[in-house]
Amino acid sequence: PEACQMVVFGHNVNVGSSTNINYGSPVSITAEPYSAATTNNVAIPSGSLNVLDNGTQITTLPLNSEGAATFSSNLLAFGSHSIVLKYPGDASFTACQTGAYLANVTKAATKTTIAPSAPDTTQGNITLTAVVQPSTLPSNGSAPTGMVNFGTRTAKTAPLVAGFDVNGNAMATASITITKNDIPTGSVVSASYAGDANYGASSSSVSVSAEESLTL
Repeated sequence: PEACQMVVFGHNVNVGSSTNINYGSPVSITAEPYSAATTNNVAIPSGSLNVLDNGTQITTLPLNSEGAATFSSNLLAFGSHSIVLKYPGDASFTACQTGAYLANVTKAATKTTIAPSAPDTTQGNITLTAVVQPSTLPSNGSAPTGMVNFGTRTAKTAPLVAGFDVNGNAMATASITITKNDIPTGSVVSASYAGDANYGASSSSVSVSAEESLTL
């Protein structure tokens, strides 16, 4: 087999110096193994590239008809990553690999909104719904996870449920139902999200009119 050399002709992260990437933004590297002896290859490499992140294989990419493959992911978790694409070789080429492409994935900022429903017609209860999503859109990350703390007269919490907005961006919602007696002094209710492994914290508040509820 011919000695293999890996050529990288498309990337948004670098070898030797770390690139900051917000969670949910793509990390992309396109590579092709070719002969180290000549640039006029007759044989086209076959098989696949193995992708390693911090030394652990995370996926395998089949080579296309031109012998190249692209790694692209918007789900690399918060923290430091060292991405290497390795070619194990075939009948025509020996094994080779790229250098280590370094990415520092930072937590994505979030935006929390809170909205009250109209009081129900039987007991006057109000449903408060908080929506947590990345503050910069579009975003291709997974939905925020964890709990939302609601600042009612007696503090309440609710788990986030993953979903998507009308444009296909990941988001999460949490809801509680309160009575008139749960509305705090000043009639302002807050929703606070503490963040998770990939997303930062955010909060917001809304005015809820006690007069709109029925007396229980």
